[in-house]
Amino acid sequence: MRNSDFWGEEQVLVKDKKEKRHGWLLGVAFIAVFALFAVAGFKLANHWLGVSPFASEKGEEQQQQEAGALAKDNRLNILLLGTDQRGNEPARADTVILAFLDLDNHDLKMLSIPRDTYVQIPGRGREKLAHANAYGGPELTVETLEDFLNVEIHRYVEINFEGFKQMIDTLGGIEMEVEKRMLYPEEEIDLYPGLQRLNGHDALAYVRFRSDTLGDIGRIKRQQKFLKELAEETLQLGTVLKLPELIKEANQSIQTNISASEMLSLAKAAKGFDTSKIEAATLPGTPQKINGLDYWVPTTQDVEEIIKQFTTPQQTAQTETPGTTLN
Repeated sequence: MRNSDFWGEEQVLVKDKKEKRHGWLLGVAFIAVFALFAVAGFKLANHWLGVSPFASEKGEEQQQQEAGALAKDNRLNILLLGTDQRGNEPARADTVILAFLDLDNHDLKMLSIPRDTYVQIPGRGREKLAHANAYGGPELTVETLEDFLNVEIHRYVEINFEGFKQMIDTLGGIEMEVEKRMLYPEEEIDLYPGLQRLNGHDALAYVRFRSDTLGDIGRIKRQQKFLKELAEETLQLGTVLKLPELIKEANQSIQTNISASEMLSLAKAAKGFDTSKIEAATLPGTPQKINGLDYWVPTTQDVEEIIKQFTTPQQTAQTETPGTTLN
């Protein structure tokens, strides 16, 4: 089933008049943070050590060929999931980002998909996208999004939020200029203004805060600011010495179907990527209430336009759908 089959004749829904602050923005930067760290970390190891952090007898040309072999026309789509598991409950996907890599043009685009997006989950019916991960893990989330977006997803990476905090702590924290007092006790957010080094807990609080006049817009700006600082932090020489511990933590916090050899191939292929020019956008839609529940509802046109933008080679892209460059 494809996106057009899902919508059928049922696009008439009642809009929720009261705008809702969506939980899908809570963690929009978390997986992007890890993606940036991975690229920057591999670049750092190659720059300072002259080798990849992973040993391999394969030549660089062969490794790049293997990375390209993962995808059609040297374009690779990777689903990035940030999960929050509480108690014995199944892990739900609080952050969903689809990364589009163009290995020929060294181009990376990241599409944030709201967790409340109204989708058809195979075998379950129409529900929130976040529920797919709870029902069938990342595999079911991949299947759901392939049908909904009409794109092929080649691989996935899933990281839990606790792992995010641990990795920031291992890095020694991130130096940030906190621009204002940030207090939201319900989410354990308690930050004071000024230049400071944030540990994992406070870094998570910084990118989640939205209780000000700018709401989600202000939070997105802070997330982008944080990503830039993180990218710069990982390019420091000291990060090389922390790679073994970071890799160990990644093994404990990350679930993926990317093999070790594929990771190495992608790392080599990623050397030409410029992390300052990553383009990011959010799947357009409207907040709507359906059967008493709040959803994020894109139209068929919304989906088709953003996917066209993100899958059209950079040099020929003509669409004017807005995106944001993280620089």
